[in-house]
Amino acid sequence: MTTPDTGLISAATREIVQQSQSLGLSWTLRMATIVSSTATSGSTIIFDGDTVAISATNMTGGRLIGGDRVYCIIVPQSGNFIVGFAELAAGALLGRVDSTTVNVSDNVAELVVLTTPTITFTNGRAFRVRYRLNTRTSGGANNQAIVRFRAGTGTSGTIWAAFAYSNLNGFGAEARYGEFYLKNTNDTFGSTMTMTVIASLSIQVAVTASTTDVVFLEVSDAGQISNSYDNTFEI
Repeated sequence: MTTPDTGLISAATREIVQQSQSLGLSWTLRMATIVSSTATSGSTIIFDGDTVAISATNMTGGRLIGGDRVYCIIVPQSGNFIVGFAELAAGALLGRVDSTTVNVSDNVAELVVLTTPTITFTNGRAFRVRYRLNTRTSGGANNQAIVRFRAGTGTSGTIWAAFAYSNLNGFGAEARYGEFYLKNTNDTFGSTMTMTVIASLSIQVAVTASTTDVVFLEVSDAGQISNSYDNTFEI
């Protein structure tokens, strides 16, 4: 069995273990994989070397997802208690949409570019957002293409993040690549996310796509919110 890093176990749990040892109780610390976990029904785990899923109580204070690797204490007569993280199942793709045909333009209105499927934004987790689009703006560098990322569909949802791009190529299309992170410190919820674009001035902005210039928007799990990422926005 892999030697656990006790630094990942909460001080309160270590105190409980020390008190149990002073009373002559023998508890077992084992590694397990999360099968599922909810705030209301608890967690289901499979211990290393076993094949049967069993219930466990999450004592970490963080929300777990399937695939997370955790440390568990087996307490005879009482149950199984998750007391620390070993490895988080970050990187799972939660939703992606792309297009080779989107072609929108306007002088004033905010334009919908792409909308993801419904994504579960779990409490206590961070999410990596990657995107690509081709923008064209008239009016020189002063007219910027503002790319927004909104909750839900359309152009009225809460703005979770926004980035401004200056025009450096006349009215030619310029590829915009980006990556940022969202973190959910509130209750778990499901929502789509929409990427929009609008001109900073009342001068034309356009988005185009083709088979060689694919526009896309994707969201993936990035682990616990305690992880440190640049360009992080709270939702």
